[in-house]
Amino acid sequence: MNDKKENDMTSLREFAAQHFNGWKEKYRLMGDKYPETMERMMRARVALNDGALKTKEVELITLGLDISKLHNDVETQTVRAMQAGATAQQVAEVVGICLLKHGMVTYEEAGVRALKTAEDYEADPEGAIKRVEALHGGVMSGLRFHDQIW
Repeated sequence: MNDKKENDMTSLREFAAQHFNGWKEKYRLMGDKYPETMERMMRARVALNDGALKTKEVELITLGLDISKLHNDVETQTVRAMQAGATAQQVAEVVGICLLKHGMVTYEEAGVRALKTAEDYEADPEGAIKRVEALHGGVMSGLRFHDQIW
């Protein structure tokens, strides 16, 4: 790697450490090739937390998108929504919207896991976080929506 790219990567890692609770190695490949693109994406993610939508709303929208895409880790996003102040009832409403818009498959493949995680979180937040960490790896404590990809 040339000196400019190495400096760009160092700068990206520093930005990620400050705003995203660290740098995930899986993003190194894109960062090596297109550091400017990665930096713009990170800055856009930070800016979303300061927009017209409250963090809880952004988290719930993101959860709906993940459920609709049948994302394999809706549990992490559900915890993030709950940490931002969402209730299990609000998660259920998001699941219901996904069910109406995209059919029963969204419930069976992702929505049911979001609901279970929301119920678990309301009953025992720390236990729910530990379960999600065990399922998908990583540390959840204190993360906000924009941390999820970094």
